[in-house]
Amino acid sequence: MSKNLGQKAAGLAQHILAIRKIIRAFAQGGWAAAAFQALRYYWPQILCIACCITLVCLIITCAIPMMMFGFTGSADTEINAMNEQAGNVAAYFNNYDKYCLDRTEEINTEIEDLEDNGYKVVQVGYYMPKNWFIALFSVSVGNDLTGVTEQQVIDFLDNCIVYEVLPIEEQTTEPGEVAEDKIIIYRHTPEQAMDYMNFSEADRDWASLLYDTLEKEETNGIISTNSNQLYRCWKTARYV
Repeated sequence: MSKNLGQKAAGLAQHILAIRKIIRAFAQGGWAAAAFQALRYYWPQILCIACCITLVCLIITCAIPMMMFGFTGSADTEINAMNEQAGNVAAYFNNYDKYCLDRTEEINTEIEDLEDNGYKVVQVGYYMPKNWFIALFSVSVGNDLTGVTEQQVIDFLDNCIVYEVLPIEEQTTEPGEVAEDKIIIYRHTPEQAMDYMNFSEADRDWASLLYDTLEKEETNGIISTNSNQLYRCWKTARYV
């Protein structure tokens, strides 16, 4: 027992001495001198932290669906097929703006008769930024885009742009407010879309990591989707 206490006391004394020398080095030579002293005394801990940070970054990067990247230069038939699918997926995502407009037009067609019967159309929100859409869709397919079709992307977008019909009898109005039949078109934010599709907490965390990684890749330049095509994730709209 006394031996353990002695060892703890000696360790504490070493830490105090190290901290004093780091403070003294900072006072005499600034941050560079303090960093050098810290490295002298705590290099094993610093090395461990650096390795952990590097590992976390590597895990996040590897979490991006592999079909977001190409497999350039291979003559293998299977790899060439994966390159082709990567190009297809990139084309689907590049058509995101068009899909949003098509979905809006589809809703307008569906509600046309109700509008003619006096329903008021209320628009809520803005189109979701493309990087968020890519992240949510990728999580929805388990981060595996190898078998993804254009129709799957379009069907998923239907959950991001939805509408609700509210007849007068189903509404609660405030005093003095005039009730009227309404059709509310919702352009979901990422959080609203995840709520609407019942994403788990793990799915939400995964989607956030993918989105952050896509944003960093966008900041750094371009994301390669195959050997012939470059795919840049441009943000398409604000949302509220």
